[in-house]
Amino acid sequence: MLVMYFGMEEFASGVAVNRKVSLVARTLSDLTSQSSSVVDADLASFGQTAKAIMTPYDPSILVSSITEVYVDPTTHVARVQWSKASTFNSSGNVVLGTSSHSPSDIITIPAALAVRNDPGDFTNNAAKESAKRTAGRLTAASTLIADLVNTGKVKIVAAIYDLQTGVVTYLD
Repeated sequence: MLVMYFGMEEFASGVAVNRKVSLVARTLSDLTSQSSSVVDADLASFGQTAKAIMTPYDPSILVSSITEVYVDPTTHVARVQWSKASTFNSSGNVVLGTSSHSPSDIITIPAALAVRNDPGDFTNNAAKESAKRTAGRLTAASTLIADLVNTGKVKIVAAIYDLQTGVVTYLD
């Protein structure tokens, strides 16, 4: 019975930490996106906010990265404008560093964001974009499929199936 109690206590702590980390992610995003410009002092302040949210848990488990991305409205290509990582040192102070994203890196954005301003039905546009992306990723996911495509034995074509009509529409 005692083992079960401690097991439940550990489980409850894990759930609490998970919720706090999710709240930290939302808070960092909200604070950053509400500012017209962000400097290192702002990021350090945001890190202190994250530390306060994590209380009573150890903030040293937090490793965050805040990245500004610009999406070209015509090509839907998303590029990193700037990116900073933050951690906490043993004294609990925010330490800003280099993140894994460099300026001009291309970032994949969700299909729905890529088509949000396109003319026509939003849901259909998002489904078509998602189908095209999935078809494009198949060769990267499997060397077997990639070999078959490269030798011309298989062709991958994106398509949409309409549930109401039963019609399959092949996409370019």
